[in-house]
Amino acid sequence: MGYNNEALINIQIEYSQLLTKFLPQIENINEIELSNLLSIIDEVKLFWYKRLPLIEFELEHWAKSKESLLLSGAIYLDVKDNEHFFFNLFGEYHVVDDPLLKLEGFFRVSSENFKDESILNVFKRAYLDTLEVTKNYSNAIHILPAKEIVNKYNPDNQELIETFYWRFISTIFKKEVKNSAEFFKSFTSLSDIEKELDQIILDNLVFVDKFDNKLTLEERCEKYKVEFPQFRGLTNLQIINVATFSYVAQIIDLLLITSFLGFTPYIRNDITFRYFLLLKDTFIEEPSIRIMVEKSIIIYIMYNTVSLERLNKYNFDEFYKLTREGNILARTIDRLNSCKIEVIYSKVKPIQKIIDEEIDNLLKTF
Repeated sequence: MGYNNEALINIQIEYSQLLTKFLPQIENINEIELSNLLSIIDEVKLFWYKRLPLIEFELEHWAKSKESLLLSGAIYLDVKDNEHFFFNLFGEYHVVDDPLLKLEGFFRVSSENFKDESILNVFKRAYLDTLEVTKNYSNAIHILPAKEIVNKYNPDNQELIETFYWRFISTIFKKEVKNSAEFFKSFTSLSDIEKELDQIILDNLVFVDKFDNKLTLEERCEKYKVEFPQFRGLTNLQIINVATFSYVAQIIDLLLITSFLGFTPYIRNDITFRYFLLLKDTFIEEPSIRIMVEKSIIIYIMYNTVSLERLNKYNFDEFYKLTREGNILARTIDRLNSCKIEVIYSKVKPIQKIIDEEIDNLLKTF
């Protein structure tokens, strides 16, 4: 049992054929020339460009009537680690924004990144995962150029992202800060920032992993420089601005894409989710965005509380068929509403309990 949309299925088959053509080069990626790698990305972009009108039509007339999820805050799905079981547990239609397009900027902006073995290895893993999805899981997951579709109508979101970023900075510091110049004028040291921030904000202002909240801001900045050596030349105050902006921009971007397409963000990354929660109050006055945020919170709780062993002991095709019929997300939301549990402000345990019960009910039917 899979998606009954012939047009989108055919596109996945065609994309798999295109990706297969690149396999010999990607398997020896450390020997590939930059021009050849960019040529691969250009072929991928051309492939999607030719099919954008058809994809838009199908998403508008077919996918919008379904509970559709978009992998957000991650470059690729990672079926090798069985992430497709989690991804398909909730929702009816599942999309991964093309990972190869996400990585284009690393190689297009600077040839220095091309010499970075770690970035090349990320590209290789993303490619292999994308190929695996299109070859073996296209009945359950589709690779699509989600951001390209939105960019067609909103080619330059930078001004909007800048506006929201400085609004966010002004909110957390409880004073108006309009731009970088005002930020560096207002704060001359990390201790100035630590004094001004509420503890809950400070705990969630993390840059590398969830353990950052045990570190001082200075330690977090130094850790960020180790993780991202291209920023070693910046001061720690500049790191605060750069790192925070990158995560806020990511959240604004994913909200723009998912709201435009009528999808729900499937967020599994801890840092992305923290910034998602920090920014949520900016958007939840809009009812449709509030519902989307609630669903993302439920999904994140599921991802972090349900063990993989509970799911992947089943044959995936049978598991997928069962989850499609079970509609756990809708049933979970109905029960939360009947129990008058407000997802956005609730503690985790009551939501987790209902999720566990619904999953148990579903798996009993195996």
